[in-house]
Amino acid sequence: MLILVALGADKDTVMEDYMLTNVYNSQTLEYVKGRLAGSDMPQRKRDALMFMLGGVVERYMTGVIEALINGYWSVKEYMFEELGVGDPELKVLRRKFLE
Repeated sequence: MLILVALGADKDTVMEDYMLTNVYNSQTLEYVKGRLAGSDMPQRKRDALMFMLGGVVERYMTGVIEALINGYWSVKEYMFEELGVGDPELKVLRRKFLE
């Protein structure tokens, strides 16, 4: 997620890319979902199990983004304050990956 933001991706693109994880891991995830069919396991526990097996849950990434925005005003500001990634470093990353 941080790399995508560093490269200039918007929140929708970050979320779309994150959710693609479930497509790429669909065989495993569908198998587990089938095994859980009819189970009385609460949804939060199912989500945690899927996450441990390589799946992703949209509200997890939404929560991370919201936490960063609430604490730092933006993901980019978080990267600057906590990781020391400012405009010069972002320019280098963009040159390396986008040109």
